[in-house]
Amino acid sequence: IEIDTGLSERFGGISMAAGAGDQRLYLIPALDLVIARQASGILQALLRRNRGPQWSDAEFLRLALRSLDRQ
Repeated sequence: IEIDTGLSERFGGISMAAGAGDQRLYLIPALDLVIARQASGILQALLRRNRGPQWSDAEFLRLALRSLDRQ
């Protein structure tokens, strides 16, 4: 799991629950924010077939929080 410590410095602590097939749940208490990422192909991912491109938690959160960072 790739992390970006700069996000925690800007937005406070970030908690994450990782699920099957790159599903994620992110909690950012300082922003009163919950982000859920749902994934398809969970069975294939569990069987390590059709993994597709590598998933980046850090990049996903950078994109999701980019508009908040500008304020």
